[in-house]
Amino acid sequence: MKQFKALLIKEWQTHWKTLLLPAWFLLAVYAFNLVIFIYSYFKFGSELNVFISARHAQIDELIWGLYFGSSIILGFLASLAALILADGVINQDAVKKCEIFHYSLPVSLQKILLSKLAFVTVGSFLIFVVLAALNSLVMSAFLAIFGFADLSLALNGLLNSIPYTIIFLLFFPAVYGFFASIFRKNAFGGMIGTFVMIDLMIYFSDLWINTGSFSVYRYFIEVLGAPLRTATLLLSGQYSRLDLYAWQDLSSKDSLIRFGISAILIVATYFIIKRRELR
Repeated sequence: MKQFKALLIKEWQTHWKTLLLPAWFLLAVYAFNLVIFIYSYFKFGSELNVFISARHAQIDELIWGLYFGSSIILGFLASLAALILADGVINQDAVKKCEIFHYSLPVSLQKILLSKLAFVTVGSFLIFVVLAALNSLVMSAFLAIFGFADLSLALNGLLNSIPYTIIFLLFFPAVYGFFASIFRKNAFGGMIGTFVMIDLMIYFSDLWINTGSFSVYRYFIEVLGAPLRTATLLLSGQYSRLDLYAWQDLSSKDSLIRFGISAILIVATYFIIKRRELR
């Protein structure tokens, strides 16, 4: 356990700036909105409150959309940070020419890679939860100025964003980590090139023998578009704004397939790293 803890600390000391990418983004958004709010207050004053009340009849649904949307954005940024980390924790030692030293330490390869996986996924998820909760409280305090504070909406928007963030964190970093284990340099280019070749092969096969219309590009778009579909259904009145409907997507057939793909890619990544030449 002490070894695992030490490995996590090492990853934190090396990659904390990347892990906190959502925090840097949130701080920038706060600074920008603070400037806009101060400017609007001095220019419009109390008229801003009247404007908001008069223009939006379904204000509760729109406010829920703000909570849900901001949490989803933070979840996407957390998964983006995890994706960048997946390359860093796998290949940085090779880039810095210290891979042989680290892998010669009296620690098993399984424990080293498990600590990296935990840092990338669990670490990114914890950062997301803390920032999303903090952001929801800040937004509630801000909206209270205009008389629209509703903590139940804030909590519901946050809770409904968690399943999609889990899907993002378990799927995208696993895919990118697999290509990072194959391509020590420019893993992103290698991944995109591979996907383009697969899509071209499917396209030409479809022209010849009508194999189907599957597309890697569309598949990734569908994963990213799931939260948007859920928000659209709620804003159109098909869901109650206080239901935890998003959690059903976590156990759906598509999500289970994605988790299975992630598990296979994580195992494949382990065996590739185990057999590749150390530098």
